[in-house]
Order: sequence, then C-alpha cells, then structure tokens
Amino acid sequence: MSKPTFYRKLRKHPFAIDEIAKISETLFIKEAYLFQIQEDLKLAKSDVEKGSVVDHETVMADIKKEIYGQNGFCAYSKRREYINLLQ
Repeated sequence: MSKPTFYRKLRKHPFAIDEIAKISETLFIKEAYLFQIQEDLKLAKSDVEKGSVVDHETVMADIKKEIYGQNGFCAYSKRREYINLLQ
C-alpha cells in the first residue's frame, strides 16, 4: 500500500480487516510472533492428543532413506567421505 493511500485511509478509517491484521503484525512484530507460537503450540497439543504424531526414530529413518537411498550412497554427494562425516 502506498503512503498516500495509507494516510488517506488512516484519516477516513476505511481499512479492511486483512489490512488491519497486516498493519498490526508490522507494528507489533514481537506480539505477532508470540501469538503465532502460541497458536502453533495449541495445534501441536491437539495433534498429540489425537495421536497424529510420528516418533523420532521413524522420522530419522525416513530422512536417512531419502538422503542415502537404497545403495547407501548419498544422493546429494558422490563422495564416500562426506557420507562418513554425516554418520
């Protein structure tokens, strides 16, 4: 939004709800960040209560399978030394 548009809307108060939300996030960065963290924690708690979580070992196994593939070589590097550093 351009400065003239912002100041005209500020005088006449015709801001839309989504514009007010963006302005608030810009003016109150810390509070918006804390609010987002609180919302994410609520979602995480509800996921845990529903049981829709994956244990750490399964996630790590999937990541290793993605990186190393079936043949044990790193898909992103052809050098064996690089793979040994990751292990």
